[in-house]
Amino acid sequence: MTNSLVYPHVLQDEDQIRYHIVLEEKLLKNDMHNGMHRETMLGFSYQVGFFLQNGQLYINEAPINYTNIATDKGVIHGLGKILEIQKNRCDINDTVITTEKCTLCLYRSRCPPGTKEFLGEKKYCIYTENFFGRTSIHIGCQPKCIKTIITRECCAGFFGQQCQPCPGKSGNACFGNGICLDGVNGTGMCECEEGFNGTACEKCIEGKYGRNCDQECACVHGKCSSGIEGDGSCECDVGWRGVNCESEIKNDACNSTCHTSANCLLMSNGTAYCKCAAGFQGNGTHCTVIDACETSNGGCSIKAECKRTTPGNRVCVCAAGYTGDGIVCLEINPCLENNGGCDRNAECTQTGPNQAVCNCLKGYSGDGKTCTYINLCLSNNGGCSEFATCNDTELTERTCTCKPDFVGDGFKCRGNIYQELLKDSNTTRFYSHLKALALKDIAGSGPFTVFVPSTEALNGEPKIKDWIVNGVMPQILRYHMVGCAGLFYNDLKTITNVTSLQGDPIQTSFSQNSVYLNTKAKIISSDIISANGVVHIIDKILLPQHMQEFPKGESGTERESLKMVAAKQGYIMFSNLLENAGLMSVISDPLHKPVTLFWPTDAALRALPKEQQDFLFKKSNKDKLVQYLKFHIIRDAKILACDLPNSKSLKTLQGSDLSVKCGDNNDNSSIGDLFLNDRRCRIVQRYLEFDGGIAYGIDCMLMDPTLGGRCDSFITADIKGDCVGCYSNPKCPTATKPKGGMQKCTYQIYGRNIDGCRQDCSMVVWVAKCCRGYYGRDCQACPGGPETPCNNHGSCNDGYSGTGECKCNNGFNGTSCELCLPGRYGSDCKPCNCNSHGQCDEGHAGSGECFCETGWTGRVCETKLVLPPVCSPNCSSNAVCKENNMCQCKPFYEGDGITCTAVNLCKQNNGGCHQNSKCTQTGVKVLCSCQKGYTGDGRTCFPINPCADGLNGGCHEHAICTMTGPDKRKCECKNNYVGDGLDCTVMQLPIDRCLQDNGQCHADADCADLHFQDATVGVFHWRSPQGQYKLTFEKAKEACDSQGATIATYNQLSYAQKARYHFCAAGWLDGERVGYPTAFPSPNCGSGFVGIVDYGVRNNLSETWDVFCFRIKDVNCTCKPGYIGNGFTCSGNLLQVLMSFPMFTNFLSEVLVYSNSSTKGREFLKYLTNLSTRATLFAPNNNGLRENETLSGRDIEYHLSNASTMFYGDLTNGTTLQTRIGKRLLITYSVGQDYQIQTTKKNETRYVDGKSILEWDLIASNGVIHVISEPLKAPLLPASHAGFGTGIFFAIILVIGIVAFVGYAYFRFKKKNIGFRYFKSKEDIDVTALDKPSNITNPTYESSAAPLPEPTYDPFSDSDEQQLVMSGPHDQF
Repeated sequence: MTNSLVYPHVLQDEDQIRYHIVLEEKLLKNDMHNGMHRETMLGFSYQVGFFLQNGQLYINEAPINYTNIATDKGVIHGLGKILEIQKNRCDINDTVITTEKCTLCLYRSRCPPGTKEFLGEKKYCIYTENFFGRTSIHIGCQPKCIKTIITRECCAGFFGQQCQPCPGKSGNACFGNGICLDGVNGTGMCECEEGFNGTACEKCIEGKYGRNCDQECACVHGKCSSGIEGDGSCECDVGWRGVNCESEIKNDACNSTCHTSANCLLMSNGTAYCKCAAGFQGNGTHCTVIDACETSNGGCSIKAECKRTTPGNRVCVCAAGYTGDGIVCLEINPCLENNGGCDRNAECTQTGPNQAVCNCLKGYSGDGKTCTYINLCLSNNGGCSEFATCNDTELTERTCTCKPDFVGDGFKCRGNIYQELLKDSNTTRFYSHLKALALKDIAGSGPFTVFVPSTEALNGEPKIKDWIVNGVMPQILRYHMVGCAGLFYNDLKTITNVTSLQGDPIQTSFSQNSVYLNTKAKIISSDIISANGVVHIIDKILLPQHMQEFPKGESGTERESLKMVAAKQGYIMFSNLLENAGLMSVISDPLHKPVTLFWPTDAALRALPKEQQDFLFKKSNKDKLVQYLKFHIIRDAKILACDLPNSKSLKTLQGSDLSVKCGDNNDNSSIGDLFLNDRRCRIVQRYLEFDGGIAYGIDCMLMDPTLGGRCDSFITADIKGDCVGCYSNPKCPTATKPKGGMQKCTYQIYGRNIDGCRQDCSMVVWVAKCCRGYYGRDCQACPGGPETPCNNHGSCNDGYSGTGECKCNNGFNGTSCELCLPGRYGSDCKPCNCNSHGQCDEGHAGSGECFCETGWTGRVCETKLVLPPVCSPNCSSNAVCKENNMCQCKPFYEGDGITCTAVNLCKQNNGGCHQNSKCTQTGVKVLCSCQKGYTGDGRTCFPINPCADGLNGGCHEHAICTMTGPDKRKCECKNNYVGDGLDCTVMQLPIDRCLQDNGQCHADADCADLHFQDATVGVFHWRSPQGQYKLTFEKAKEACDSQGATIATYNQLSYAQKARYHFCAAGWLDGERVGYPTAFPSPNCGSGFVGIVDYGVRNNLSETWDVFCFRIKDVNCTCKPGYIGNGFTCSGNLLQVLMSFPMFTNFLSEVLVYSNSSTKGREFLKYLTNLSTRATLFAPNNNGLRENETLSGRDIEYHLSNASTMFYGDLTNGTTLQTRIGKRLLITYSVGQDYQIQTTKKNETRYVDGKSILEWDLIASNGVIHVISEPLKAPLLPASHAGFGTGIFFAIILVIGIVAFVGYAYFRFKKKNIGFRYFKSKEDIDVTALDKPSNITNPTYESSAAPLPEPTYDPFSDSDEQQLVMSGPHDQF
């Protein structure tokens, strides 16, 4: 914290000391602007003001004697007197106490900006934390934060923003004769009581007198002694007499001896005498007019002009810049109207009669007329972490948000574990081992739990060197890591074991109020949270039970062959299968190295059913076995265990994909475990390294549902490398590998043939193929199954580009050739031989027997009976009459023959229809139709794969169509595309608009693209004030519109989700759809799905949800330090503005010539660039100052007024401006212009020293420039009249004086020790000779010091540069 201390010679009580201190701001002299106010240590209600009077800087009424005494806590300025505490503010302070969210007690509480922590007893609380989908409960602390809301109020008797005193005496506003309109918004006007009048209610109304102004004057023809001090007596006019001047004088008893302006009066004894009439004075015989203005300015204010009217009377007229009745004249305060023309974010301070200055409020920069918000984020990232995005706007508090891949509160952001280990001295040793071995397992997305042995534990272990030499150190380090879970200390207390990344389990136990690992290592520091997991520090090193040992070679440890590793680790059976299938050569082929192998243990293979074992080892199934084994191999990749769960595609040699998932963290027995293919297989051993890659032991044989469908093959193409110099290490092209050979070749350089070398290279091309009996891009089984495609009764159109249709052999029919054509029977679909009088028992299950009609017999019903049998009663129409009066129902009918009903064939095995088919029956004819989502003839039904329709299932061309069920699919946009799958567009990451043309900001402005910095890319969630899910679609659009936003589209929400926006509450989206984004898996949010949980388009728009809105944030432009403007336009200092306008080329050239020719010229140039300057420059354009015309240095400095910044509107007629050379410039208007008119007309012309002002108000950061028609010529210096001889005489005297002074100084310093002295700088002004200035903020009426001549230098800047006097033990004040 930096402070400013004003240091008077004597201080009394503590409050006075506090009144002299400004906190949290280091104010140097150049920072103290005229009219500026700052809050002191006493609080907001006790402010000090800074004022410039006649070149001297004051704080309130105290002059500054010396400045800029630097200390380690701030800066000190010396004052000539003690500051009197001004109690003119009576601000109302309201304190609001808020309770913030529950956090870890170890964390330093962060109260919101603008609040402070309430330092009292901490309140304990319970909070839950969801870390990568795992919920944990913690005991934390709930801080209380205090926010003080200050309502500005003036004390009684004070008014305006600066709380100036009302008219009247101190403590007696309006002299007690009226009510002052006081308060912050008051005008300071006095509303007088009955009988009183005047600006400060200081007089009676006309015709009243007495202390209460309640008595009427009775004078009829005379002047009454009226007013507060009057007694009501009358002085009669000429020709009248009497107590009330009511009697007319008709007889002159004085015999015409009285003056013409006198009356002849009678005494009580009848004696006549002469008395001067009202308004005249004398002895009666001689009377003169009374000059009412002669004494004490006629009772008028000293700020008023007394004007005589009738004899003995006068009027008082306040001087220019003042207002009032003349008796009391108040300085006109321009700040009371429209804030004095200052910016709304500036304070207007009255500095004199009708004069004011504008100073931007704290947090804003500019000249006061225009104030620009100071974006805190542009300096030191606004106090946020370097890994956070700072967002600060004028309408909102500054916020800090950690960038993607970092976590924290924004002020402190933590990266992944690998990054954070380096920041703690207790974990740096562990980090150094990871780095030395290039282990970056814990640098991934996680989550991880890492048990880090302390630096002391690692330094104290003597075996580490041996572990490194033997190559087992990576296994030991990985044994301290747990993947798939971020476990907190409380989690570890409730579980018994976890599986490490190395593969071996770690036992956990809770004993003696501490957590122990493997009953030995104690957790000494816990719950160090990072972006991808949690770190716990332990006091001992953990050692796994099983470690793979490596033989030593000439260059260290070596990796053994796959067969040797299999023999040592218990994978002999699978190794033999690989060898028998001929896959060992594939694994050892350099084109496929390195490989990742998942091999079942010998115990897992022995546990297979006998039939499956016989199948695997049967020679006739070798081709099938090869595909099974390829399903366990991934080529050209050595995948670490930490990367397996996050690998999106693990394509095997067989062509199908493997999937690896973490164990269920809610199941304490599987934390850290890895499972393959929907958790059917568990990885039981990890990181088995061999000379061709890495292997993982699994507890089962992988059996994919489509296993055998893919028979991908590889084509090896020979490619020649580029021909280069043999000593240039010839390389193979990208995506190829060297075969090991080198060939001679010739290449050309500058037309010459040069002998060189090229590598023999080869490239593996993956060719997608389906095995025999499979078809399509997903290699589905042909109808009838891959073993018997088309039931071996036809040929399947198989292969990767096949359709899967069966072309049946003669006599067969059906989708899978499972049926016989009509008139055929048996498994071979032989033709039936029945003639037209018989019905054949046909079909695939038929016997071929003939059922003869009544009257026919024979094997094929070829014989007609002579006497047809007769049955009585008659047989059913669905029966035939047989001999012996017997009725027999026809096939597929049942009954006694008299009555025959059709058998319900659909009840028996679904009528022979497929299980996914619907069976319907008409008579005895069965009709099979596949259910929705399936296709086929009903006897055979296959699920429809909508993705195989040739149109990508209706998904976008840049989307992946995945079958999720019969005739169901999902569409997902490919990488680098965004959308819902039906519509995918190229992902366009937000572009920092500041990179293009500085975001349309001025070249001298700093640009900040708030939209680019937004962590959610413009998307935000909005909920009704009435609660969750209360918005219809129309209300949702209105809600977004009220926030200056639109309802977000699906793509906009997708961009936010990819920026890790996670919000588990559904909301409306554009297009009448509903969804919400998830950035990490959570069982309670989207069932662990990561992406956009899409509820689809809603038909009922009256449904109520929340809403996601989208708003593009603006580009924030802020002029750089030293420039002024709104960011889109920025002006530099006076010199920079001159240089930016071509019309000033000639004048600028003269200024530069002047600066190069003299010290004063350099000082003048430096003055133009000094940011503390507040000057007005009159610059001639090139038409007025010709190229061949020259100006003297004195002429140039005459163009600059260093008194203040005077805008065109301030240049009123008769205004004079002090210049650098001490002379004044005169402002006049065009001829015929009435000087009393204060408004500017369009056709008027203003002149400075007779030169017309052509253009005006070219604003600079330290002043303003007005363009004039011709250059100004400085008045000539007075000529010297001293003679030549006199000059020689004084020169001799000067030389003698110098010699005498040198001698005196030599002997004086020779006798004394040299000591430190405090020397005044050029700006340390002796104020004792200066008059005391009037109090500007609280002006005292009827008094003002006479103005002193203005200085010829800028009191806010030093002649060279700002000086800091360093304080020390020898400083003397």
